[in-house]
Formats: sequence, C-alpha cells, structure tokens
Amino acid sequence: MRYFTRPILISLLLPFVLGACKQSAQSDPEPTKPAEYELTEVRYSLGPGDRIDTVSVPVKGLRIQNHSNSVATQQVEIRADDLVKTSQFDLDQTPLLPTDVVLGNLEVRVPEERVDSYFKEAFTLSATPQQKPYGSYAQQILTVRNPAHSAIDISCRIDAYQLTCSFVGLLTNKTTGQRYSLSGKWRGLLRYNNLSTTLTEHSI
Repeated sequence: MRYFTRPILISLLLPFVLGACKQSAQSDPEPTKPAEYELTEVRYSLGPGDRIDTVSVPVKGLRIQNHSNSVATQQVEIRADDLVKTSQFDLDQTPLLPTDVVLGNLEVRVPEERVDSYFKEAFTLSATPQQKPYGSYAQQILTVRNPAHSAIDISCRIDAYQLTCSFVGLLTNKTTGQRYSLSGKWRGLLRYNNLSTTLTEHSI
C-alpha cells in the first residue's frame, strides 16, 4: 500500500482547485450597462383628420364690494394665471422595440401657437393626459363703477385652442446607433386667446 505525504497530496490537489476557481470566474457574466435611448427628429404636421377645436373655459374671477353710500370707481386687474398646458400622445402600432425601452420616460417638446413652434417645457411620450402650468396670460385692467351698497361679480372666460395633429420621430439607441421609427397623434392645448369678462351686480 502506497502512502502520500502531505506536501505531495497538496501539490496534486492544487491544480484541480485552481482550475475550479478559474472556471467559476469565467462563468460569472459581467453586468451589462443599461442602454440609453433618445427621441430625435420629432416633427408635427396637420394631416387628414387633424383639426383645431376652440373651447371656452372659465378663468378665476373675483368680487368687489361697495358698502358706502356713494358710487365707488376702482380699477381691477384680471390675471389669467391658473391656465394649464395639456399633452397626450397616441402612438400608432409601434415596431418591435427592445424590452428595456420605456416610452413614458422619454421627453419631447410639444407645439405651442403653431405646429412648428414649441412650448418651453417638455412632456413625456405618454398616452396618459398630462398638464403643466401654462404661465400667465396677458392681464387686463378694468375700470369698474360700483353703485352704493352693491357687489359686482366679475366672471372671466378664455378661448382654448385644442390641437389634434400628426407626429413622427426617431428612437435611437445611443450605444448601438440602431433606430426605430415612431408615429402617431398628439393632442393638447395649442394656445389661449380672447379673454372676456362679464360683470354682474348684486345689492348688499
């Protein structure tokens, strides 16, 4: 019967241990960096079935009161600063996109005033309706004559121009350069115009 001494046994086992460690290290894949995508060459246009609809929407009004025994004349500032900009994308049947693409994470500028001019802030490419503050519309200064012991309610409305238009764009993988064409409809607020006021008098 043959016996191996400890140094010889270790030297015999060492190649197997090193080989197993090397094989384990080679089998562990390196983590892949997530791909980055960007939306470019976005264009809007008016095509068949596209349109602009005008809707009158209310604007925050106010009430002025005169509890005195004489007529009061005062200037009132009307500010339409509670208006909102809306946006919603409806995509056509999209091409087969990579599974890591989340279109709702992509931001894009949307039309304002015209289809070839753009709102100052971007919206996500989402089918869910979105809204952001529009910014202050041009103010009005009214000179109001309020009779004695009267209150005047000032109600305001403004025309909202709602646009439905076509859009196209390119989704680009920034790592590989691969491109995917996107198209569909955009619906949202194009602009506001024609702020109007109505004065209603009440006795107090």
